Amino acid sequence: MTKKPALGDDVLGEIQSPEAIMRQHFYRKSEETAEPQPRLSPVDEEEEAGFRRVNISLFPEDIELLNEMVRTLRKRGYRRVSKSQIIRYALQTVDLEKMPQSY
Repeated sequence: MTKKPALGDDVLGEIQSPEAIMRQHFYRKSEETAEPQPRLSPVDEEEEAGFRRVNISLFPEDIELLNEMVRTLRKRGYRRVSKSQIIRYALQTVDLEKMPQSY
């Protein structure tokens, strides 16, 4: 006759935690056989994506002007336009000869 488990008995046996059960029975690789995957640094991920993140400072009125440009273009049908696209367009079309000294 088999003894039924009681309240104080260790019904999990050698498995220490529910997390260990999940790792052993439900995930593809157990902790012991899984090879550590090399993690790319954020810079490497950005280089693979073809862009880099850059922080710039703008005055509040410049930000409002940029937001207004986005709203205007979206009303004109440019549904996926972004601030970055506007800034990239401005960088490509700027005429440095017309740039005032005091700007």
